[in-house]
Amino acid sequence: MDSTNAAPRQQMTKTRADTTSINTAALIVHNMAKDKGWWTPIPDEDGHPRVKSLTECIALVMSECSEAIEAFREGGVANAFVIDDGKPEGWAVELIDAIIRILDTLMWYGIEPQRILDTKIRFNSTRSLRHGGKLL
Repeated sequence: MDSTNAAPRQQMTKTRADTTSINTAALIVHNMAKDKGWWTPIPDEDGHPRVKSLTECIALVMSECSEAIEAFREGGVANAFVIDDGKPEGWAVELIDAIIRILDTLMWYGIEPQRILDTKIRFNSTRSLRHGGKLL
């Protein structure tokens, strides 16, 4: 079992030259999901073809987040990223699975995430410290 762990609150100090744009990553994961049959219509109870609804897609994102919590409970911070018999495991991997599902869903609905992400980051930078009186 091989593991790679990052310290909590570790700051990124440089940008990697091989970084993929979020729109490119979204296109890659969406095409892969389509190729693997995850967007192929399946018959409903009446035999009519249907694909996942947005509600189902969001529920799948939430299930990945639940799996991240479970992986953290089982192994703590050290269980962020482990290769177990060739398969990536750990709470960070489950969070990445949530990101993959989000990107796939956005692309299915024809939404390119980069513009929205950039807009949200700019907006968040204008917000006050702990805006809204929230503690977490």
